[in-house]
Amino acid sequence: MRKHRTAIVVIALAVLVMCSPLLLNNHALLGVDGYFQYNRIYEAALQLKNHNFSFINLYSFQQAGRVVNSLYSPLITYIAGALLLLVGNWFRFQILSLAIVYFASGMLMYAAGQRLHFSKRVSIALGVIFLSSNVVYGFLFGVTWRSIAFGLLPLLVGPILDLYAGKWELLPMLKLGIYIGLLAQFQILTVALVLPFLVPFFIHGLWRTKFEVSGLLNFVAAVLLAVLLSLDTILPLLEVYRGNTLIPPVAMDMAPNASLIFQPIYNGVDSNSDIVLTIIVYALLTGLVVFWHRLTPFTKLFATVSMVYLVIGTTLFPWDLMQKSFPLLQSFLQMPRRITLIGTPFMLLATVLVYREVAHTQTSEILHRSIGIAATCLSLISLILCTTNCQIKCNFLPKKTSDGV
Repeated sequence: MRKHRTAIVVIALAVLVMCSPLLLNNHALLGVDGYFQYNRIYEAALQLKNHNFSFINLYSFQQAGRVVNSLYSPLITYIAGALLLLVGNWFRFQILSLAIVYFASGMLMYAAGQRLHFSKRVSIALGVIFLSSNVVYGFLFGVTWRSIAFGLLPLLVGPILDLYAGKWELLPMLKLGIYIGLLAQFQILTVALVLPFLVPFFIHGLWRTKFEVSGLLNFVAAVLLAVLLSLDTILPLLEVYRGNTLIPPVAMDMAPNASLIFQPIYNGVDSNSDIVLTIIVYALLTGLVVFWHRLTPFTKLFATVSMVYLVIGTTLFPWDLMQKSFPLLQSFLQMPRRITLIGTPFMLLATVLVYREVAHTQTSEILHRSIGIAATCLSLISLILCTTNCQIKCNFLPKKTSDGV
């Protein structure tokens, strides 16, 4: 704690700044997914309160007996329901849940930066950029559940390094299984989207270990552990889908829901802090093109895979053709920008990796300082823009109520 005290304080202050419009204006925000997610949490809270646990929803969704919570991160929803009972009303619940999600995401990005041996200053700046980015700010503006899962993605940086280096001992592989199982507790779709990201590093590690049997067995143990930890989310899905006809998620036109990360100026997003990500992605592109021959193989692979994810989630990928050929994607994936959001935290880290390696090859102290200064400035801009947009939304909403649960 003493070693990371500065990071804890700075990231906690950044979270407080982001939540300040809600606190100072006595407002709560209920975005696009608010009614759905808060119905689920209310259901879990009342089941806990009344000791009346059920596979179907009894107290929410107009008491229509729908099967929702059992199919959608049931364990985490009960934890959220317990938190709601503990704090007593929706306003306090929103503030506390926002603080937990954003502090955790910021600290995990900071930890990922430290794992890659970035300076503490740069790691903290990346944490602030990440918690105020579109990867996770959806939980503030829209109560989007995927934002919580996306906020955990920096956890995978350690396993990615281990897979690439061929460190397939039992402990690193079990950590990978635990992290994947944790992601599955929040959203199965996030797991489905992030697993292909790991494949290139898995292949390189497999080649490096020369198909060592013990390493492969350890990896299989990780897979089995991830499946075991995910059974509470997998088994209800299998139970309900077997012999039942379910209403699929809303089919969406995919191209209009692609990411705009490569457009320097755009509208129609929740926060202007997105412009910071656009600046960073162009910095990464420039660094890859200009300094490719100076980069280590890991950085080349890590940055390339991150960039592929960013591109696939935009209209540079033929989504009109894809949805005509595979209509199921309109209901399963719905918004291609989710793929870009998966790649964004890794893109942030890859950008620093590229320029740090250039600074090392040139032994340039000025470039090292410039990386820290640029990261700090961009983090302040991102935080200010995100907080400003939160304040704007608060100005157009009614006052919160203090009704208890």
